[in-house]
Amino acid sequence: MDRVGKTGWVVPGRKRRKMERLNAHERWQAVLAGDRPDRPPMSFWRHFYEAENSPDTFAEAMVGFQRRFNWDMVKINAKASYHVEPWGVTVERGKTPLDKPKIVSWPVHQAEDLAAVKVLPSSDREFAAQLQVVAAIRKALPRPLPVLMTVFSPLSVLGDLVPDEGLLVRLMAESPRDIHAALENITVTFSALATEFLNAGADGLFLATTEWASSDVVRWEHYEQFGRPYDLRVLAEMKGNASLSVLHVCGSNNFLGKFGDYPAEVVNWDAADPTNPALREGHAMLRKPIMGGLDRYQDLMELEPAALANKTRKLVEAHADLPFAVGPGCAVPVSVPLERLEIVKNAVNDAAKRR
Repeated sequence: MDRVGKTGWVVPGRKRRKMERLNAHERWQAVLAGDRPDRPPMSFWRHFYEAENSPDTFAEAMVGFQRRFNWDMVKINAKASYHVEPWGVTVERGKTPLDKPKIVSWPVHQAEDLAAVKVLPSSDREFAAQLQVVAAIRKALPRPLPVLMTVFSPLSVLGDLVPDEGLLVRLMAESPRDIHAALENITVTFSALATEFLNAGADGLFLATTEWASSDVVRWEHYEQFGRPYDLRVLAEMKGNASLSVLHVCGSNNFLGKFGDYPAEVVNWDAADPTNPALREGHAMLRKPIMGGLDRYQDLMELEPAALANKTRKLVEAHADLPFAVGPGCAVPVSVPLERLEIVKNAVNDAAKRR
């Protein structure tokens, strides 16, 4: 028989054949409450390199992408250098829409350079451009559709201010006080900016650790000292104000199990990477809703259409008992044809109808 779920709407029992269709907000609320929605939420995101340097064209690209697919969450896949250009990083744009922009100069090459990593205002030109993007997307895609703004962890920001990861790891050992001072200023900057993103219309953050939450780059002791405290401070700005935030634990050999107490409602990672926990294993570690499941390269680029649809259906069926959302392990490559995402979307809907 049917029961009333924690969110207040009817959750179907075995005798009920069809559930009322929910909207995106309701699906997420069901998942967060431990109820089973009509289908798992789903969302995919990608860059729009050719559009991202103008707030107007980038917002148009994001809105067009959302209107085509009607995802259950808009993850604003912002210009990947917006978080570091204000501190002096320079970027060379790609020659074609498929070419990722490249960082060509960095402001930090030695410990003394860290002193230049100052607190910056949210009114900085690049930050202001992103606030304009959030406001434009929110205006075009009104609530209750969740819109999340991408923010990188403070350690990730600092990691993009140096020319190579090894330099920052060395400075952690040689000049920890200088590293902490720079991280403090980055955290103050992004804590304030996070609040401004909410004020501009975002419902929460998509906080990405990039490569730094991985044993491929640092030991956990490094992340515990130089990553975790600053992550938690940025996320604390969302408490009581955000309705949905996602923690993205990036890379291979990640420290996923260490993030269960982070105050983000959902955790996303590359569960298809054999060096990382699978979805079910990750949920057992985190004890909170999870998102992912599809390999952005092998699945989205290489599988035959029928095989991609079949794998997606099986993914949904295999995790129907978990608080789960369908998504990629990281940003979808821009070379993936949009028709491939249509296959995934249709397969998720098909799997939901079958149960």
